[in-house]
Amino acid sequence: MFKHSGSKLKIIAIILAALGALLAVVAAVALVMAGNFQLLGHTMTRSLRLAAAVGIVVLGVFFSWVVGLVVHGYGELVEKSKECEYMLTRIAAHSKEIIEYISRENKPQA
Repeated sequence: MFKHSGSKLKIIAIILAALGALLAVVAAVALVMAGNFQLLGHTMTRSLRLAAAVGIVVLGVFFSWVVGLVVHGYGELVEKSKECEYMLTRIAAHSKEIIEYISRENKPQA
């Protein structure tokens, strides 16, 4: 479950962005298809509903994209930190061998 969490986060980011964009479009269509209704004491006309729907689509898709980017970036950060950890452990393992070799070579001959 917790293996390869970076790649899973990247997949979740794509799903979140797609779902957010889809929900924005659905909300805009629902707003346009709705009949006249009152909002804060004023009746929303069809042209006002169309303008609000365009705003919902633009802002909804934009914010979904931003959320997707942030989560995807975090997933990449997790993947890269795993790679760095792996490389550092390999370097540490080889540095022990190098230090042992140097210490054997520098011992005074009796």
